[in-house]
Amino acid sequence: MASLAAIVLVGVLLQPVNVLTMATDNGSVLACRRMQPGSTATLVFTHSMYGGEVRETWRVDGSMLDRVRIETDNAAAAEYYAFDGKVEATERGFEVFSPPLQTGALPVRVDQIGQHRLRFGADEVSLSDRLDGSVGATMSVTRMALIEWFVGSGCRHP
Repeated sequence: MASLAAIVLVGVLLQPVNVLTMATDNGSVLACRRMQPGSTATLVFTHSMYGGEVRETWRVDGSMLDRVRIETDNAAAAEYYAFDGKVEATERGFEVFSPPLQTGALPVRVDQIGQHRLRFGADEVSLSDRLDGSVGATMSVTRMALIEWFVGSGCRHP
C-alpha cells in the first residue's frame, strides 16, 4: 500500500503546470504565477502619448499567449491600436477589435512612466515598482513539473 501511495505521489508531483513569467532581459523575475489552462492575465499600463490606462488581456494556451482583448480609458489611445478603426465604446472605456494574436513571448518595455502591472483577476502585481529606470522584459508561459513549481526553481529563471 505504501508503494502505491509513493507512485501516486510521484505521479502527481510530475504533472505539468503552466507558469506565466515576466522577466527582464537580464533575467530578473518581476512576476511569476502558476496559471490554469485557459486562464488570463492582463497587462495594464498608462499610455505614454495619450494617457489613460491600457489593458491587454492574454489567455494561457499551453506555452503560448493568446491576446483576447485590448481596452483603453480614452478614444485616442484606442485609435492608436486600431489601425483599421474598429473601436467600440464600453462601460470601462473603449475596446479595440484587432486580429487574433498568438505569441510565445511578449516583449514589453517596463518603466515608471507606464506604471506597468499584471492583473490576475482581482490580484495585481506591480512590475515598474520592482526596478529603476526603463527595462526590457518578456512575458511568457513555461510548462514545468509541479515539483519544480513547489521548490521555486521555475520562478528564479525566466
